[in-house]
Amino acid sequence: MITRRTTLAGLALLSLSPVARAEPGDDALTRHAAEASGKRPAVILLHGEADQNVSIANGRKLIELARSVGAEAEFVPYPGKPHGFDFSDTDPMAADAIDRVSRFFQARLADLGR
Repeated sequence: MITRRTTLAGLALLSLSPVARAEPGDDALTRHAAEASGKRPAVILLHGEADQNVSIANGRKLIELARSVGAEAEFVPYPGKPHGFDFSDTDPMAADAIDRVSRFFQARLADLGR
């Protein structure tokens, strides 16, 4: 069962949770909730400063909110960029965005193996 959907630079990330499959009163639900308390997913937000769909102020608020609940959160503004990237081979900001997101996921996946 899908319990959370986050969109990041056109990527849909899905996370699954055993809590979604537990029945009310199930001891597994209580155990999982206790184990999960305090754990927050890391967040990276790439935001065009010229975005007219979502204000950059709202992007910054989202990062502040994530940090306020203990999540690791990184905000990356892109001057002159609108909402989204065209991922052109000639756009250095697109190359930077791809590199940042790749490093972000590589680091988190490496942490899972520990």
